[in-house]
Amino acid sequence: MDKKIIICIIAAILIICGIGYYVLSSNNNVGSSHVDIPEGFVVVKEYKDGFSMSDNKTNFTIKEDKSSLDKAVNNVFSKYKENDTVINDTMTVGDVSVKTMTLKNDENKTVHKYYIYSKNDKTFKLFEKGSENPTAVNDIISSTN
Repeated sequence: MDKKIIICIIAAILIICGIGYYVLSSNNNVGSSHVDIPEGFVVVKEYKDGFSMSDNKTNFTIKEDKSSLDKAVNNVFSKYKENDTVINDTMTVGDVSVKTMTLKNDENKTVHKYYIYSKNDKTFKLFEKGSENPTAVNDIISSTN
């Protein structure tokens, strides 16, 4: 009987350690910077210069762009201008000026959205697809460091 209790305790400890390792090992790095993951989101894919996260309604991919802010905006615009309507705008999150690019298809439906910003002398591209989530966008941009 005592062996069964000890085995159950050891199994429980191993399970808890495994879950803890998984949670702590998820990569929130974007290039050499760090971004907090908004509540309800999980990392679904990691890249050399960023990662993708999802809450099953909204998908975000954030990457560091080695070019300047203006060049990053021009690159995104050039990539999509032939097939989508591109609506450029600007917003502010805290003290960060963010260039937004909303991409719409022929039926004028939003396909996805880019948020391009510079923080700590680095440029970031945040790609949003699915349901718009302005709270998560603000959390991601404000937590970039």
